[in-house]
Amino acid sequence: MALLSKLVRLPDELRRKSYHLMCSLSIFILIMAYDHWYNAVAAIFSLYIAAMIIVRLAAKLPMFQALSIARKGRDIREVIGQIIYLQAIMVLLLAFFWGVLGAEYKYYPALGFICWGFGDAVAALIGRRFGRHKYRHPWFDRAKSLEGTLAMIGISTLPIFLTLLAVTTWAVGLLTAPILAIAGGVVEAMSKRGTDTVTVPLTVAVLSIPVTKAAAEFLNLF
Repeated sequence: MALLSKLVRLPDELRRKSYHLMCSLSIFILIMAYDHWYNAVAAIFSLYIAAMIIVRLAAKLPMFQALSIARKGRDIREVIGQIIYLQAIMVLLLAFFWGVLGAEYKYYPALGFICWGFGDAVAALIGRRFGRHKYRHPWFDRAKSLEGTLAMIGISTLPIFLTLLAVTTWAVGLLTAPILAIAGGVVEAMSKRGTDTVTVPLTVAVLSIPVTKAAAEFLNLF
């Protein structure tokens, strides 16, 4: 991906968000490739070590600035911070949902990362180009816009719904997906200084179980 982005000269923000999307999709590889949660966690630690070595070596090469996901004016520490935050929350969610709650819950962390990966990418790209209504309330990141949040909610609903099909019925998924997407969109808009890497996956994953159960109980009334 890094080499491709250099060859086709992708815009900086698009390149950054493509990395985010690839990272979010990697959780499906961990879920499907391993039979036990601790093997998946061990794989994350192995990837972390490899990523840290590669990033530090790449920082010494002139081409790093062209391949880096760090924003202009920032250094390698931003990249390292993103790697640490992302993989730490991935370990935490897999260990809790899969390790503590059981294998039947292993897809719930994926809901959070899918919401973050697809939604955050769209929110940033749409918000930068079409964002006209910036947030003014101090609870929100004033660099973000209502247009970006609405785009995130709209786009992330579909991948959340498709992921929910692994754990519930399509009817429950139709009710649950928009709620989780809205929660993820609001949290992303409130997250400052790149903390959405943690807050969005965590919030959506934690809400996914009670919201899914509530939707199932609601449908049972009819």
